Amino acid sequence: MGISFCLLLGIIVPGTSITVTAVNHIIITEVHYDTYLPQDPEEFVRICNPTGNDVSLDGWRLSDIETNSAFPYGHNITSMNCIIVARMGDNFTEQAGEHPDFEMINTDINIPDMGGNLRLANGGDEVFLIDPDDWVVDAFVYGNSTYSGPGWVGDPVFLVDSVQFQRYYTNNYFLVRNRKRDESIEGQYKDTDSAADWDNNRMEDYVRYIGGSRFDYPRHFIHSGNITIFNSPDTAYQEVINFIDSADSSLYISLYDWNNLHIMDHLVNASNGGVLVKILLDGDSNDFAGVSDTNKYIAKQIEEAGGNVAWMIDDVSGTRNRYASMHAKYAIADTEDVLIQSGNWKYPSVPVDPSAGNREWNIIIWNNSNLANYLIGVFNDDYDIVHKDIAEYCTFADWCEPPINFTANRTVDTGNYTHPFTSKNMKVSNMPIEVILSPDTSMLLTKSIIGMLRSAGNGSEVYWNEFYAWRCWGIPRSDCTPAEAPNVYLEEAIDAARRGARVKILLDSTEYNIDDINKNQDTVTYVNNISSSEGLNLEARLVNSTITQYDKIHNKGMIVDDKVLISSININFHSTHLNRELGIIVTNQAVADYFKEVFFYDWGSMLTEEIQLFEGWNLISTPLEPENTSIEAVVGDLVGGIRVTAYNTTADEWYTYDSDSQENATLFEIVVGRGYWLYSEENQTLIITGTPMISSDIDLHSGWNLVGYNYLVPRDISDVISEGHESIVVLNYDAAGDRWGTYTFIPLGFLNTFTRMEPGSGYWIYRT
Repeated sequence: MGISFCLLLGIIVPGTSITVTAVNHIIITEVHYDTYLPQDPEEFVRICNPTGNDVSLDGWRLSDIETNSAFPYGHNITSMNCIIVARMGDNFTEQAGEHPDFEMINTDINIPDMGGNLRLANGGDEVFLIDPDDWVVDAFVYGNSTYSGPGWVGDPVFLVDSVQFQRYYTNNYFLVRNRKRDESIEGQYKDTDSAADWDNNRMEDYVRYIGGSRFDYPRHFIHSGNITIFNSPDTAYQEVINFIDSADSSLYISLYDWNNLHIMDHLVNASNGGVLVKILLDGDSNDFAGVSDTNKYIAKQIEEAGGNVAWMIDDVSGTRNRYASMHAKYAIADTEDVLIQSGNWKYPSVPVDPSAGNREWNIIIWNNSNLANYLIGVFNDDYDIVHKDIAEYCTFADWCEPPINFTANRTVDTGNYTHPFTSKNMKVSNMPIEVILSPDTSMLLTKSIIGMLRSAGNGSEVYWNEFYAWRCWGIPRSDCTPAEAPNVYLEEAIDAARRGARVKILLDSTEYNIDDINKNQDTVTYVNNISSSEGLNLEARLVNSTITQYDKIHNKGMIVDDKVLISSININFHSTHLNRELGIIVTNQAVADYFKEVFFYDWGSMLTEEIQLFEGWNLISTPLEPENTSIEAVVGDLVGGIRVTAYNTTADEWYTYDSDSQENATLFEIVVGRGYWLYSEENQTLIITGTPMISSDIDLHSGWNLVGYNYLVPRDISDVISEGHESIVVLNYDAAGDRWGTYTFIPLGFLNTFTRMEPGSGYWIYRT
């Protein structure tokens, strides 16, 4: 609702109130008042037209009460478009990499002048957008301004260098304030004539540096075709070089850092073979001290092969970089294939030898030109050399050749990780893909990552595998609290558990992430205390690297039911608000199942699996290796008489256990990979506590085999049984309905009564 008033010669005169909605007037959407250059010459105001009609700017003006700055006659703001009014056009262009539509002080003859020299005080001021009838159509009131009246209600918007902001980020000057969007309708904005349109206490705000992109709404794509899902350390190197080698015409690559010389070799070969290679890296990735000599060496090799390498740099040419870090990790091949990763092309994240390295999640989406071209647009926007924060190879000495005596290190680390996971190549149909960009869309409330978490309700599963997640986003970390400076993503995950979701959060345990207050160990304690006090199905833990045997979790991934986030986005204020980050959310049950299994392997010690038993015979198995495999320990808590039988195909023998006559038992343990008939005298739940097992091969002998299902998540039978399909028959038994199910691979497969194998179930499999 907009309340109008007259503003004549700097004197406010109350007028008649009118009703204004966000869709029928132009609106202020960005204000930059505390800028990078001395005396703030690049101050600007952005005005958008979310209506269905063009609006003539004749007679319109901007004002801060003391000064008016009028639009020159003969200009429009077209429907669903925006204009920028800068104080001094040349300084704005230098910092933003784009020309403003209007300027107040004449610095460029090609930019229409408004006059007035309206200046915005860093400590607090007002901006009014006034129509030809002298009505205030929109306002922005901030800082120490005491204005309250027509056009604005309540407190001012807080400053970017105020106590509120410094809870989150100490170097927070020079931020552009952005109006919140109406997420339900693209191109619309919040308009309550209050600070609620611009900020709130949970920091779900959209702020950015000048020149940053405006991909304001997440783009959605549908993919029907092939994808490859894989993880590091297991198969990442092979999949990345396969992706590079598949390129015929072009490769666009955006990374934070790079030291893997083996990957470099493939890119040099591609460039020598005529493939266009363009690479954008962060210019301050070497522990915030520029870039490493290895990084420079790789750039030199690619440049000499005909490729192009550039870095995003900060404060070298009198221009601030558009993002705190260029931290995205993606590549596009031939304008149709897309690779998204959580890790850089460094040896730990893409290890040549998979026995050592970091845990990362990765995906390749093949032959989707719509997605590829959209991401090329993002890449080109970031790489655009019009922006002075882009330093192409050898533009500056610090981003040029390594020292003349530099020797590249090609040492391949090895370790004890058993790399049990393979890549999965699969064909999907109508798979939704949502692209997430920081800072553009990573803090939306109904879409993106927060929207994904808010979709979790009673019975949902939320599994979060993360490099780090601080319990609060405050600065300094030593005394921040979740109440005053919450980690928004973490609180959303906790709220999902309060709605009845099963939530597990697994964080890295290397010294870097636990050696200080408000790091991962404190997050684990914070989450588990909430879980205990509120009785939630919620647990957080640090990964046990002694069990997993890889280097660390460097992943930034999440699963919510059938949705999977694969991204570069760390869970901190920088990554969500100030960095260039990229991720995608794909919705596909098979993809979710694949990464669930990786997650549970990483979760490590002691999971609990519940198997529902019905009165009578039940056909069961366990995907967990019980802590104590003795049959008495596994079934000892069940009530009533319990009988268990197992079948040995090769010996054609049955083994039995009866709780009422244990002295005659021939079955002594419950193990992964075997199926069991279990007789229960009543409906009850068998609870098995143990460690997750990655499926090992089960030999199928001729005849009937009573086998277990080794996976922690359901899978299609065709994914589980790898060969001999024409001779296979699979049976399951539904104890609840007292009925059998059948599955065969023969052409009459449409008669099958089930297609997926489930954790906790046993199966009869016949092989000729």
